[in-house]
Amino acid sequence: MNGLTRIAITLVAIILGSGGCLAGQGGVDEEPCENSSQSAEASLVIAPGTTWRGVQIRLETIQEADLEVLAKQWNANLVRVHLGQPCGCRVQSEECLRAEGLADLDRLDWLLDRCETYGMRVVIDVGFFPGYSGYAGGSYGEVQDMSLYTCPAIQEELIRYWRDIASRYASRGDVIYGYDLLNEPHTDSVDQWLGLAKRLTEAIRAVDPYHTIVVEGIYGAHAEEFGSMLPTGDPNTIYSFHTYKPSEFTHQSNRLPLATYPTSEYNREYLEGILRPVVDFANRYDVRILAGEFGGRSFASADSSEAYMSDILELFEEHGFDYCYYAFRERASRSLEHVGRIDDAIQTAYSWYEGTSGALELFKEYLSRNDTRHVSEQIDSLLGTCVFDTSHWGTDQMAVRAQALDLAWRLESLCSVREHPTGPITVETLEGSDLLAVGWTDRPLTTGEIQAIHDHVEQGGALLFYCGSICGNAERSINRLLAPYGILFDPLRVCGEPPAYDAGAHHRFWSYTFNTEHPIGKHGNAFLCWSSATLDISAPAVRIALTAPNSWRDSDWNKQRGPGEQAGPFTVVASSELGDGRILVVAGNTFYEPCNWELLAPGVKWLLHREDLL
Repeated sequence: MNGLTRIAITLVAIILGSGGCLAGQGGVDEEPCENSSQSAEASLVIAPGTTWRGVQIRLETIQEADLEVLAKQWNANLVRVHLGQPCGCRVQSEECLRAEGLADLDRLDWLLDRCETYGMRVVIDVGFFPGYSGYAGGSYGEVQDMSLYTCPAIQEELIRYWRDIASRYASRGDVIYGYDLLNEPHTDSVDQWLGLAKRLTEAIRAVDPYHTIVVEGIYGAHAEEFGSMLPTGDPNTIYSFHTYKPSEFTHQSNRLPLATYPTSEYNREYLEGILRPVVDFANRYDVRILAGEFGGRSFASADSSEAYMSDILELFEEHGFDYCYYAFRERASRSLEHVGRIDDAIQTAYSWYEGTSGALELFKEYLSRNDTRHVSEQIDSLLGTCVFDTSHWGTDQMAVRAQALDLAWRLESLCSVREHPTGPITVETLEGSDLLAVGWTDRPLTTGEIQAIHDHVEQGGALLFYCGSICGNAERSINRLLAPYGILFDPLRVCGEPPAYDAGAHHRFWSYTFNTEHPIGKHGNAFLCWSSATLDISAPAVRIALTAPNSWRDSDWNKQRGPGEQAGPFTVVASSELGDGRILVVAGNTFYEPCNWELLAPGVKWLLHREDLL
């Protein structure tokens, strides 16, 4: 759509809204414009005949190189992103007067700018909100709080939130595919959800008559429940569903035996039946459809994953749906860059990072139908080079090695990574690299390796050390490595005499979990760190003690760890610098968790002297 058309639409909206309620003025509590829902263009901004194919991404963790992979290697032209990911502290719904801080809109500005450059459109979705679904804590997807649908104050807050977003992005043009009002509405009442969706639409149309609105179905947007859905009446609206059926396959655990696809019960005919209510809805009301989420498990067998991907994509294409795979570089269990690997000894399957899979190559065949101008596969926005050491990881510990590879997977969003799988770490193996990433579960560091790493740091290099379950001789070798930087690793949380260190070093400590009031305990001359905090340490008399994993989720939001509240996936991070050399130490190794990478990515940028990106 050209600029003159867009101006004309805006003028029509102003004229229609001028009868006592000028569009773009007034608060959400005012009476909405009677014709506000008709102020949008009479046909979809998303042009007929164009299919948009892509992936779900995570706003907090996506990096420049990731977007280049999507645009240049995968040929995606669509990304969907949640606002309000539940990785940080959130208030309970009854305390919510304003939803400020739910999303980093500066980060969203950056994403829109980059996607515009790469020829991709963005679905902006409110994924989490006070009074809605898993926002109040607990497992992802577990419905904890439904008060959004019944509490007027929370509804007004969501209306205000969307009005603010639409005001901010009203002039952003076609880089925005649409405003997805709410992820997976967890209500079984059509009237309840459509009443709120219409109010949200009116609020958006008052400030943005141009961009498409996306409305998901009830019952968590399940495709098979679309038979009871109704349109909102706004002509520039796309309707969206999510499908993870059969759940016995798409949501299976990694314990053997694994579920397979297809079977006599679950096959292409079964999937066609699941999608039939959506197809009927689209035909009945002549509306466009977005499959906002779909996907399986990366640890499933290759044959099953490819067969499922083939059937579901063929059906989407047959019915003319736009679609987003869930998800891209969010978690290993949903990654198309991972494959399944079986540990027969413990009857478990693991998501193993390979960089590709049969299902991914099949997906790329469909993405190749997208009309994009980006054909080069060269990634030119990486920040530096990294040597990733795997020589210290036990050859018979598949789970640990899988987690180590997930760190390499994350680092490839920022660095050009080359593996150092065998032999000792030497000055020669580190030559020309900006960063060394090394950890331990099997072989202690030798005196020569420790010296080589010290030389690397003293010459301005960076060290990322990741600690797993360490004890005995390995623990002593690690502390010999870390002592010059003022860091003590104490896996048993019994802080002994801290080693000597350079008193001139400047040390920092970060830790990430949920709320707590007493995150740091002092033990002698050392700080013992075990929970959520941010601390900047520069006093020469202070040492930093990294403990074993001990973070936790405060699932009932009372700022106390109660019975049954489980440990979280991440513990502590410490950093230090001597001259131009920098080190970052991570206690814990569950790098497949997106919240962990959200914390760690700024640390890696700091290691690579890219403070301009922080």
